[in-house]
Amino acid sequence: MERPTGCARGHEIRGAGDDEPRMLVKRVVQSPEQETLKEIYGIILSGGQSRRFGSAKAQAALDGRTLISHVVARLKPQVAELAIAGPTYGEALPMLDDGAHGGQGPLAGVVAGLAWAQRKPDAAWLQVAPCDMPFLPLNLVAQLRDHAMAGRPIAIADARHTQVGSALWPLACGTKLVEILSGDGKRSLTQAFERLDGITLDASQLELSGSFDNINTIEDLARANKGQPEG
Repeated sequence: MERPTGCARGHEIRGAGDDEPRMLVKRVVQSPEQETLKEIYGIILSGGQSRRFGSAKAQAALDGRTLISHVVARLKPQVAELAIAGPTYGEALPMLDDGAHGGQGPLAGVVAGLAWAQRKPDAAWLQVAPCDMPFLPLNLVAQLRDHAMAGRPIAIADARHTQVGSALWPLACGTKLVEILSGDGKRSLTQAFERLDGITLDASQLELSGSFDNINTIEDLARANKGQPEG
């Protein structure tokens, strides 16, 4: 995937192991229109246990629709094809099973998604999103795609943390992620992202059409239904 060119402005970008920031040029997005990118496939992670919420978050209602349906509506137009890693909760999309890595958390869902996308002849990247992020940016894929570099995952960092649960993963990293899942070390998405020298973009330097506010608790859901930002 080529680096962006054309009319642009620069901003800091760091690899997970970098000591010094590098400058990449950000192509100015003329409008927040959703883009379908033929080489990018997508999955929604829905297999979490929702301990803090108390029940399946994906089925919780926001503005009369389930949380997962909000994520589907925002991510599906941005990718060539969309699937769900975990229960589909009534969404008419392919359901992916974690297989031999079942019960090992969201990283297992990403591995299942990469294996699914690798069977698509034109696929090169996998966009991931959690099922509890109903305001997912409508131009997330385009922003990550514009700064992607071969062989390295890429995610956006906001004021809270790096949003590795909404990262763009190269299909080429599937073998390495299987090794991480099969090893004795930590198996978190964050650890995997760092081990693969993930690229982090600064949200304050991007023009995002949405946010990474997610629903972790009943109180979060109540605020969202009232139109209040995440506390």
